[in-house]
Amino acid sequence: MLKVMIIDDEPANLNYLKLLIMKNAELNCIGAFTKPQEALESIKHLNPDAVFLDIEMPILLGTDLAQKIKAYNPNIQIVFITAFSQYAVEAFKVHAIHYLLKPISMEELDEVVFRLLEKKQVHNRKHFQWEIMIMGTFKVYNHKTKTSICWPTKKSEELFAYFVYQRNQAVEKSKLWDLLWPELDEKKAQHNLHNTIYRIKEIFKREGFEPHIQYKNNSYQFSINDFKCDAYEFEDFINRKLIMRDENLLEFNKAFELYKGILFDSRDYQWAYGWQLSLWNEYRSLGLSLAMGYLERGYYEAAEAKILRLLSLQPWDEDAYDLLISVYFRAGERIKLINTYKNLVEVLKEELNLEPRPSTKHLFEGFIKQLSSI
Repeated sequence: MLKVMIIDDEPANLNYLKLLIMKNAELNCIGAFTKPQEALESIKHLNPDAVFLDIEMPILLGTDLAQKIKAYNPNIQIVFITAFSQYAVEAFKVHAIHYLLKPISMEELDEVVFRLLEKKQVHNRKHFQWEIMIMGTFKVYNHKTKTSICWPTKKSEELFAYFVYQRNQAVEKSKLWDLLWPELDEKKAQHNLHNTIYRIKEIFKREGFEPHIQYKNNSYQFSINDFKCDAYEFEDFINRKLIMRDENLLEFNKAFELYKGILFDSRDYQWAYGWQLSLWNEYRSLGLSLAMGYLERGYYEAAEAKILRLLSLQPWDEDAYDLLISVYFRAGERIKLINTYKNLVEVLKEELNLEPRPSTKHLFEGFIKQLSSI
């Protein structure tokens, strides 16, 4: 549960937010103040996890008060309450986790609480010594020694990769040896599996780390909790199912930047194909959503950058081309619009021996006609 304080100079707003907070099982309101200075003095003995703070206060602006709170304890999370979205920029300057627009809904509050809890968990968690990067590469990096693991055999590398794929799930030993040594008899395969697990342990022991690999009920379980992993971060973000808003665009962009390419790079792990496809589909959907969000807000260069990134990984994606054509139309970029369509025609012909679908052709011709009439 999070201990929270509320600061708002208007009693009606203060009481309304207090009622909302009381309905959330994850929040405990330990103080509600209409006077900023009184609230600031109370922070020292109340020690809140988060402060819900109105920006538009006459005596002391919420942004200034937030700086004072952060100066006292940088771990206190700030949630700004405002009627004006332009204050989002100021909010990020003082590292606010979020901001809420008045009138506040229960759904929006719940979303903020999820993020507050998540950030608190990250803060409480020890700093990761180990990082696993598998999106567009495969590297296991030791932040303490500034070195990467060099695997002695391809089988030891693949077995570790498979444990990453399983993410703390126990796997029957028979499944492991069938996966890695399907051509060997059971005795020989079991011997190889035992030796490979021993090698993995020894690799990490030489780095001063004891990996937790448990054998129970004829199954092996590798504890991945001591490792940070880019694919896990990406999946965790997607699973939160956030609604894109101005105030969380930074989070969406951070997740988008995590994806560097296909999982495990060029390694042909057949068991990973489903995961690779799933993450690519999520990434593509995220990229298109981001581009659409930027397009709706009139940020044409940002929308263009997201789409071009998707096309660099999948050059024949007609949905991405449709959106890119729309961006250039909205931006009045007639030459780019024409060249983009020509490039689509060439790519589809060379890669798939196809022509653009009728809807894409109709979209292009309609945009050209409108631009020509201007």
